[in-house]
Amino acid sequence: MVPEYDLITWKRSMLPFAFIAIAGSLFSKVDVLMLGFLKNPASLGIYASADKIAGYLTVFISIMTQISSPAVARLNALDEKAKLQKALTKSIRWIFLCSAFFYLMVVIFSKSIMLYFGPGFLGGQYALIIIATGQLISIAFGPVGMISVMTGNERLTAIFMSVSIILNITLNFILVPLYGINGTAISTTLVLIFWNLSMFILVKKKTGIRTWILG
Repeated sequence: MVPEYDLITWKRSMLPFAFIAIAGSLFSKVDVLMLGFLKNPASLGIYASADKIAGYLTVFISIMTQISSPAVARLNALDEKAKLQKALTKSIRWIFLCSAFFYLMVVIFSKSIMLYFGPGFLGGQYALIIIATGQLISIAFGPVGMISVMTGNERLTAIFMSVSIILNITLNFILVPLYGINGTAISTTLVLIFWNLSMFILVKKKTGIRTWILG
């Protein structure tokens, strides 16, 4: 039996996927770029350290995303939504518990963590807590971006990603002059919440799948 390929659909998806890859890199660096543009290099170094530490919260969900992407696409193609929902909810709950433990350690020892880089980095303590909170909320919503792309909604994913980038830039212009690195952290957290909530609604509407921790 000769396999058949839907080349037209593949070609149509190439541009959104390429855009998502490029925009995804920009999305993760907008806060650093904006802070560097609006503030001094010293603030950038402090924020970058806090951002890097908070980013470790996403290790577990990143691993899950890489491993489960093919399974999500297969179960969706077979229309086995109930099986996909059950596996997804179970995985997210375990990942959230592991991430929540790390989050508590970051919050409790936030001062010591920032002092590790030097006395001048203590100013990033609250930024660390704010960014870590945003990451934990993001994890609670599950791998919304991956689910959206793997279920054939890459075009809408690209649109929401563009809106999120624009929103992040706008919030940075407003909040950074007022609150410095904490303003950047607040901007990043608000955009993460917007992105995850928007994608959660999109995935639920298009597929019926609830990606968040409550299933």
